[in-house]
Parts: sequence; structure tokens; C-alpha cells
Amino acid sequence: MIKSSTGTSRTAFRPPLLVPGKTPRFGTVDHPLIAKLAKDAAGTFNHCRRVANLMMAAAFVLRIDSLDAWVAGLFHDISKLDDQDLFLEAKDGSRSGRKPITLEQFNRILSHPRRAADKLRCLDFSRIADAVEQHHGTALCRAELVEGSPEPETRNYPGPRPSSKLAALLMIIDQFEAILNAKLSLLKTIGKTDLGTMTNSILEEIWTNMNKEKQLELSGFTYQDLQFIKPVFIVVLNEERLNSLPTAGKALLVW
Repeated sequence: MIKSSTGTSRTAFRPPLLVPGKTPRFGTVDHPLIAKLAKDAAGTFNHCRRVANLMMAAAFVLRIDSLDAWVAGLFHDISKLDDQDLFLEAKDGSRSGRKPITLEQFNRILSHPRRAADKLRCLDFSRIADAVEQHHGTALCRAELVEGSPEPETRNYPGPRPSSKLAALLMIIDQFEAILNAKLSLLKTIGKTDLGTMTNSILEEIWTNMNKEKQLELSGFTYQDLQFIKPVFIVVLNEERLNSLPTAGKALLVW
């Protein structure tokens, strides 16, 4: 059991994972944009799927709407369909080998949270659009440009910073999944990894950096909230390990 700040218990969560090609226990799925993401940008789809699974589980223990959290995770990078060549993970999940880009392309990278939010507002998913728009806050982004200085260009995402726990959770989990995936790719296997130690280390580093940049100060998300979500991260990651998930597949959604 997980204890809340008021002393009441929070039942341990066993997440209904979104598994490619299967109907999740959480509900059935069918949305053309997610199906297109799975077909055309498998790496981004798998990132979004893992973020969605972690979002739903963490939202459960924080008493945030779990379905909103799941859908926000699933759709948060939907704008990457428009610029697949700019994002390292889009095709196969690899995060290495990006070539120098133009300033215009760099601005496309920086604007992807807003463009994803705009798509969601058009789809009448407006209640999660703000969280998606805020999922990078005003964090720094680096890129090597074709023209100009030989040093990487560093700019801030335009924001705004997270203004809700849902948005803060999405920002944290998006970074967590990217860092964890990079570390596991280096280790070549998830089976021989101490996920508990790695999870704790990554989350603490993310928390420290985000606090230093004051990214979460408007969200209401606390360090105690971070401690609450750590155990369910392990549950989700172990479930992924047990399922031996394929790299991509059919995605379905009903909301």
C-alpha cells in the first residue's frame, strides 16, 4: 500500500498496459492518428505508448484523471508526424546520429508541443491540450545548426511552463522515458538491469534540474508526489519487461 499525506492508503496499481496489436485491459482503442503514428513513426509511437502507460499509473496514485493522463501521454508528440526526419526516435527509436539542421528546422522542433496541442484542440481533445502544450515548459534545447557557430545552438522551448499536475507529470515522464530508453539501449537489455535503482536515480536528477529551472513552480506538483509515483513506475516497467513488447504495432483508441 502507498500512504498519502493524510494517512489514507492508495491501493497499489497494476496498470492496464497499451500493448501494440492487443486490446488493453483499460479499454479498446481506435484513432487514425495513433494508427498512422504506429505505422509511419514506430519509434515515436513506442515512446508515446510507454509515456501513456506511465502517465496512467502515476495519475492513479496522485488522484488525477487516469484516462486524461493516458490520452495525453499517447498524443503528446503527435505533431512529430509532420517532421519525422527532425526527431531522433521517430522511425526506429534510435536517438543517435542527428545531422546538422537549419534554424527553421530547429524552430519546428521547439514548436512541436504547441503544434500537437493545436491538433488536439481541433480533435475536441481540448481538456488535455494545455498539458500537451506545456510538456517541455521553457526547458533548454540544443541542436547543431548547418549555418553559424560550430558550437551547438541552445534555445528555450517557448512554454508555457506546466500549470497543472497533469502537465507536470507529462513533462517529468516524457523526460524519464527518453533518458531510461537511452540508458537501456546502451545496456542492450532490460532483463539484467536494476530498474528500481535506475528509476530512482533518473527521477531525482529530473526533479533537481526542473527545480533549478523553476519549471514546476506553477503546477502544484511536489516532491512528495514524486515519491508516490516511483513504486508504480517499477510496476509498469516490470510489466513491460514481462510482456517482452515488440517495437511497434497496431494502435487503437476510444475516449
